[in-house]
Amino acid sequence: MSGSLTVVGGVNSSTITGLVTVPAVLPSNSVLNNLQAFLSNTVSGAVTGGGANFQNLNAAGLLGDENGSITVGSGAAGLLEVTNTNADGSISQGQASVNFNVPEGYNYLVVQAPGFETVSGNNATNFLATFGSLSGVTFNTGGAGTVAALGPNDYVGLINGAWSVLATGGDTVNTSAATSTISTFGTSNVVGLLGGTSTVQAGGTKDLIETFNAGVSAVVTVTGTSDNILVDGGSDTVFANAGQSGVNAFFNASGGSLYFVNNSSVVASVTGGVSGAIGGAVTAFGGTGGGYYVGGPGGNNSLVGGTGVVTLIGAGTGNFLAANGSVGGGNDLQVGTAGTSTLVASSSTGANQFVGGTAGTALISTSGAGQQNFFIGNGDTETITGSTTAGAQNIYHFEAPSTGSGVDIITNFTVSGSAAHGSNYLLVDEQGSYAGQVSIASAETVGGGQGGTQIQLSDSTTIKLIGTYLTQSQITSIVGSNSI
Repeated sequence: MSGSLTVVGGVNSSTITGLVTVPAVLPSNSVLNNLQAFLSNTVSGAVTGGGANFQNLNAAGLLGDENGSITVGSGAAGLLEVTNTNADGSISQGQASVNFNVPEGYNYLVVQAPGFETVSGNNATNFLATFGSLSGVTFNTGGAGTVAALGPNDYVGLINGAWSVLATGGDTVNTSAATSTISTFGTSNVVGLLGGTSTVQAGGTKDLIETFNAGVSAVVTVTGTSDNILVDGGSDTVFANAGQSGVNAFFNASGGSLYFVNNSSVVASVTGGVSGAIGGAVTAFGGTGGGYYVGGPGGNNSLVGGTGVVTLIGAGTGNFLAANGSVGGGNDLQVGTAGTSTLVASSSTGANQFVGGTAGTALISTSGAGQQNFFIGNGDTETITGSTTAGAQNIYHFEAPSTGSGVDIITNFTVSGSAAHGSNYLLVDEQGSYAGQVSIASAETVGGGQGGTQIQLSDSTTIKLIGTYLTQSQITSIVGSNSI
C-alpha cells in the first residue's frame, strides 16, 4: 500500500517550521502507525523541544549541475534530513544525486528527496534511518539500529552490531552484522546473509534469501509467495508458511545445511544442489502441502513427507526418505545416487513408486495400499520388503542391464499357483529402451540363513526371494522368460 509519513522539517531564522512529507510504500497500517508514532513522538518531539540537533540538507541546492559530494556539519545528537523542502516550505523540483557521510552525533536520518543518494553511516549504536519511496538510497554503515527502506531501489549494507531492517519491495539488504532481524514485503527483495545470526520474516513475493559463508546461521519464516532460499555455506532453518504459492530452497557451490519445514497447504520444494554444488545436507518435512524434495550433495539427508504427497530424491550417502501421505496421488521415492539409502512408505500411504540407485546399498520397505512399483536392479545391493496391506500389489521391475553383478533381495515375495498370480509380480526388462535384452538365465532353491529361491539374470544381476521356494516345475517355466 502507498502512504506517507511526516517528520519535522524546515528551519527559518533558527525556528523549526512545518513538516516534511515522506512518501512510502508500506505493508500495513500497523507498520505505518508504529513508525509514524516514533518519528512524531521521539524524533520530531526531541527536535522541537530543543533536546536534539537538526539539520536539513535542502536538495534545492543539490540539483542539476550542483550534484555531487557534500559535507555535513557536525552537531549534537539529532536529526539529519535530505529533502526537497526549503526552509520556507516551498518544494524544489527535480532529482537529487548526492553522496555524503553522516557525521558523529546524529542518531536519525531521513532521506525524502527524489533521486539517488549514497550515504555512509556514522556507526552509531542507536540509529534510525528512514528512506522515502522516491529516493534510491545506497546506505552502508556499522553500529546498530533500524533501517526502514520504504520504497524500491534501496541498498542497505550492514556490519557490526544488532540491526533491524524493513524492506518494502525491490530492495537489497546485505548484512554481516552480529545479529540481524529483516522483514520483507512487496516484490523482489534480495537479502544476503554474509555473517552473524539472522532472523528473516519473508513476507514479499519472489524474494531471494541467500546465506553465504560457513558459520552464518539464519531462521527464515516465509509468509509471502514464490520465494527462493539459496544456501551457499552456513546453516538455514526455513519455515514455509506461504498460503498461495510454495517456497523453493537449493544449494550453491559451498553447500551448508538446511532444515526445512513446509507448514503450508501448498507444494514446496527443495531442489538440492545447483550445477557444481559440492556439499549440503537437508532435513525436510513435507507437511500437508507435500512437494518435491532433493537432498544436498553432501549426503546424510533426511526427507520426510507429511500428509501431502511427495517426491523424495536422495543425494550423496546416508539418506533417509519416508513417505506418509496419500492425498493427491502417489509418492515417488528415489535413491538418486550411490551410497547408502533407506526408503520407507508407511501404512498411511496409497500407491508408491521406488527407484533404486545406479550403485550403493539401499533398504526399501513399504506398507502402502494400492500398487507399489519398484524400479531396481542397478545397485550393488538392494533389500526390499513389499507391502502386505490388504489390496496392495507389489511389482518389481528389472529394466536396464546392469554393469556389474548387483544383488536384489526381496524379503516377502510370494507366488500363488505356477506363474504370476496374487499380489506380487516380478518383471524383467519388459519395457523401456532395453526391452528384450535381459531374461531369467537360471533359478535354483538354496538353504541357509537367506534360504529361498535364487534367480540369475542374463546381465549378471542376482535376485534372492527369501523364504520363497519355487517348485521345480515353476523354475522350469520361468527360465528364459521375463516374469514370475
